[in-house]
Amino acid sequence: MFSSFEKYPNLIAALSTRKDGSLRLKATGNRELDKIVNKNREGFVDSLEVNNASLVCAHLVHGNQVQKKEKEAVGIAHGGWRGLSQNILEAAIQKMIQGFGSKTENIIVAIGPGIGQCHFEVEDDVLSNFKEYLPDALVTKGDKTFLDLKEIAKIQLMKSGVKDENIEISPECTHCLQEKYFSYRRDKPEIIETMMAVMGIMD
Repeated sequence: MFSSFEKYPNLIAALSTRKDGSLRLKATGNRELDKIVNKNREGFVDSLEVNNASLVCAHLVHGNQVQKKEKEAVGIAHGGWRGLSQNILEAAIQKMIQGFGSKTENIIVAIGPGIGQCHFEVEDDVLSNFKEYLPDALVTKGDKTFLDLKEIAKIQLMKSGVKDENIEISPECTHCLQEKYFSYRRDKPEIIETMMAVMGIMD
């Protein structure tokens, strides 16, 4: 999934795509739909040769992933605009430090596929949360303003002590790649369709 992780043969890191079907983690209340989602999830996990029962699920995950070089510790953090506005990546790094004795200079981070600046148009209510990152993470086109969440994530990580060279950023925009990824902002479906990220250490 990321070249940064290739040197760790016991590490598994994967993100589902549209072909895997919707893998939402929260039940919809619709039995038939939930049955389809569960089947999709089992198929995706089986393709990774992972035991479905061994998964620990979060309610919501985006593609910011953390691995520690020296100790066998991994983590996934939600990097949407709300999470970034509350410095969730700094909190994730602190968890690595406190929980595993990680050193920030040895933490490797991959920022996965997500909506790109090309499509993340924002109004003042969102923009007001990120004034400290301007103008680096901002593009103005006419009367429209676009925010770069991946750049904000990188800035937060570096402020937390993660080295620039240890941060890998996926160039893929989930809004642009309609055939590959779901995107709520693009599709606005009545029932939310989501991808699933899996990360862990194999025995």
